[in-house]
Amino acid sequence: MQKNLLQSKTVISSLAGMGVLLFSLFGLDVQAGELEKILTLLAAVATTVGTIYGRIKARDKVVAGKPDKTGLGVVLLIVTLGPALSGCALKNLPPHEQAVAVTDEITTAFESVDTQYRQLLPQVEPDTRKQLKTDVAPLLNRTKTVLVLLRNATDTWRYSRTRPGDWPVLLNKARSLLTQAKAAMNRILGG
Repeated sequence: MQKNLLQSKTVISSLAGMGVLLFSLFGLDVQAGELEKILTLLAAVATTVGTIYGRIKARDKVVAGKPDKTGLGVVLLIVTLGPALSGCALKNLPPHEQAVAVTDEITTAFESVDTQYRQLLPQVEPDTRKQLKTDVAPLLNRTKTVLVLLRNATDTWRYSRTRPGDWPVLLNKARSLLTQAKAAMNRILGG
């Protein structure tokens, strides 16, 4: 079995160790685990960019067929790694600014899933479309409602510098609903 160099955990860990050493030479304190997470995400981004570039340069025509679920994988990666990366990238920000960034992140992930859902509907068979509308649409609608409440709580936190008691519950609910929506789409599409 072959895999891309950037898919190797050994290579990523080695690069993280080298990065920690280089950062320490410049007096920057970076933990190897944090750098490894960032390198893993960068490897995923590089793979995605390489795939898109390859598609642009390809000579074969792309034709409509069964919808590609690759985009769902990328969104799942963002939602899964997002909290970990937010933790290391935002840890020096005040809590209310971290809340704004995390809320923006989950909102972007929702918009991506919602857009993909809307693009899939006209491409799939009628039975699949009906199942998507029955199983996925309600989850996306509930997610949108929770995101509005989360945004309001985040704005309250930003301006008052006091965390609303329901903020963590709303964040967890938004993440849970979004994960459920993506899982339902994957299940329906056979992914």
